[in-house]
Amino acid sequence: MMKRECPHCFETLKKSNLKKGLWNVEIDTCSSCHGLFLDRGELLRLTDNRPLHNITTKYLGVDSDSKLLCPSCGSIMDMESINGIEIDVCLQCNGVWLDSDELEKL
Repeated sequence: MMKRECPHCFETLKKSNLKKGLWNVEIDTCSSCHGLFLDRGELLRLTDNRPLHNITTKYLGVDSDSKLLCPSCGSIMDMESINGIEIDVCLQCNGVWLDSDELEKL
């Protein structure tokens, strides 16, 4: 597996475990800016938010407002808004980047 880097500050992401109910989800965290990268499906396990899951897995166009590259596959990410929170979603692998306080807000 290739080394994952933070799309904001380019620090190497570290593996962390988050427990929510029955789920123990391994995510990637940035120790510098405290952002989080979640692979496909992990956000749904942590939030139980079906509308959010639908936004992150829908077909996304190539036009993107995001300036970030996916830590997993290197593809351009797309910015999506849900409940006033803008999250970055990978156009290829459906991974999700959350800034430091966004998971709690979701």
